[in-house]
Amino acid sequence: MRFKKFCCVFITLMFLFQTVSIFGASTLDIETAKKLAVETSSDLQNVKIDRIKKQIELQQAKDGIRDTRKKDSTIRFSLLINIEFPTGHGMPKEIELIMKVPRIQNEITVLKKQEPYETLKAQTNAEQAYYDVLLEQHNLGDIEDRLADTKQVLTDVEAKYKMGKGKKTDVDFVETQLKDLETAQQKSAANLDVKLKKLGSLVGKEVRYGYQFPEYFPEINLERSQLTTITEYAKANDFELFKTIQARKLAERDTEEILQIYKSKYGQYIQDIEAYIRYNEGKTMDYDEFIRMHNHALTRIDSPWQGNYIINLLFFKIYIPKEWFKGEYSGTRYMEDQKYALFVSLTERDKARKAEKDAIAALEDTIYNAYSNLKQMESAYSTAKESLDTAKKDYEEQIKQNKMGLVAFADLESSRQAFYTKQNGLYEMKMEYAKALSNFNLTTSGYITHLLSGGSFSSDTLKAGDTFLEAPTWYINNSLTQYNFEFGVKVPSDYGVEEYQLFYQDMPVGDKIKIGNTLMHLPLTYGESTLMEVRFYHEGELKYKATFDGGQYEGELTMVQVSENEPEPNSQEKKEEIKSKDNIGTWHISQADTLRNNFSVNTDERVNYTEYEVFLGENSLGKATKNGSITTLTLYFSDKEKMLIRFYKDGKEVQSATVQSGNDSGEIYAS
Repeated sequence: MRFKKFCCVFITLMFLFQTVSIFGASTLDIETAKKLAVETSSDLQNVKIDRIKKQIELQQAKDGIRDTRKKDSTIRFSLLINIEFPTGHGMPKEIELIMKVPRIQNEITVLKKQEPYETLKAQTNAEQAYYDVLLEQHNLGDIEDRLADTKQVLTDVEAKYKMGKGKKTDVDFVETQLKDLETAQQKSAANLDVKLKKLGSLVGKEVRYGYQFPEYFPEINLERSQLTTITEYAKANDFELFKTIQARKLAERDTEEILQIYKSKYGQYIQDIEAYIRYNEGKTMDYDEFIRMHNHALTRIDSPWQGNYIINLLFFKIYIPKEWFKGEYSGTRYMEDQKYALFVSLTERDKARKAEKDAIAALEDTIYNAYSNLKQMESAYSTAKESLDTAKKDYEEQIKQNKMGLVAFADLESSRQAFYTKQNGLYEMKMEYAKALSNFNLTTSGYITHLLSGGSFSSDTLKAGDTFLEAPTWYINNSLTQYNFEFGVKVPSDYGVEEYQLFYQDMPVGDKIKIGNTLMHLPLTYGESTLMEVRFYHEGELKYKATFDGGQYEGELTMVQVSENEPEPNSQEKKEEIKSKDNIGTWHISQADTLRNNFSVNTDERVNYTEYEVFLGENSLGKATKNGSITTLTLYFSDKEKMLIRFYKDGKEVQSATVQSGNDSGEIYAS
């Protein structure tokens, strides 16, 4: 009895809230729900915060590495004239230093890609919740309509029974149906409340009261011939696959950097190993053979310290093991506890490549299965709709037979309720298809969203290929082993350019490079701006310009077409004369060994020279050819000193400039 009272009160409250919503109703459509879900997504917000934290971590890592490099190459003096020479570090520390920045850069790149994924996921969750609300809203409305209709039927049947024209069993039958519908109404109202609460939590609003939800059903015709286009779009945009690809790229870089460490430390000892790795690129490597070669290389590396030094005395010999003269980081001691670091990195690289292939295959299978499921649902819906039309015709025939006394009232009423149930099931199939389409959109990384944004459901929209044109991109890799950076671009052939050149503040950074090749250059010292420019050429003629932030590590390029009459910046006719205190380039110091540094310069094209010489006071520190470097003692650059650079052509001085030492790099100012 208490349960019935509670249910009556609950239904009354629901009706009251529905009445309130009619007069003060706000409309929440599916697009608004998706927008609000994105704005309130905690997952998306966390990704943005993590990206900012990683960018700070990246800067800290770069500063820390720079300090470590400087410490490892600087002689330190203390009281009592105690001189401390740099001690260096082993290979594990070197690997950590080299790979720390690329790993953080990779994490930042993944987080950037995760932002649109979290956006799409939030939209999909809102769509799913909205469709659940529509379905339960429809169920409740259908039950209420049937409830009102059944009450009227009960009134009619009772009246006929009282007049002696009906059966008591028919009255009992309708009363039972009425009770079932009332129970179904209570259950549906409770379900709707749960669905509304879930939608409200996603959009950040209380939507259980005072809101109306317009029906929305996406109708789209996907043909099997378009499956390849859909799959390629998904492979280019899927977040999980992107993570796998980035992991493979990072593993490949890890292998390459470790190989470079081996080469710089052991030289000829690992030539066979490198040749074996290059030969097996893209093939299945025989790791047993690799280990054999690796062990042989380790033996050769330590061979200078094998055996003994023999001191011949009058009556006996003294044997002194060569091992005693082995330095802390000499031979394989440099590897410390990671003597097989290259082998481990190779296996991780191959595992990452295999994981990428598996991820691509899994994504292709998922898309195919999801697409097939959609087509099956479309077929099932069409069949169910035909079945409903047939049921309606059968019911109309049963009515005629009922009037003729051939079909009992209870049988006819059962058929009518069965028709309503089947009709409601058809709507449920419709909503399930909408949810499946929403999931398919998430699986294909927003392909359906991209499709619907054109406002057309025709197959012609699907086949539009321009939307999938790859945007031009740029990237910078910092090679900590070689003290320079690598710059490259990726430009679709549609732009019709063959060369590019990098500029900073209208000064060229290196020469023109073929599209597909990369520029290797000494690090730049930025002024007030980190904005850089890339110029693209066709048959030597400037066609496009694009700017980007050199403080980042990759991104898209916005190509700006150059008009035919626009002269190229820095062309011969626009060259300016060098004035005193003009910035004419940059200088850079890199470590040669524990006691010496390499000094090099990079000037703009206004300085026409073949040699340069560096002076500290009246003393010359050395002379080098253009693009060459001067190697001299580290102590000359450890303190802040004003140094003079003289530029020569054909033995004659053509320009002089000053630099301020004390840092690893800086700007060159004309005297």
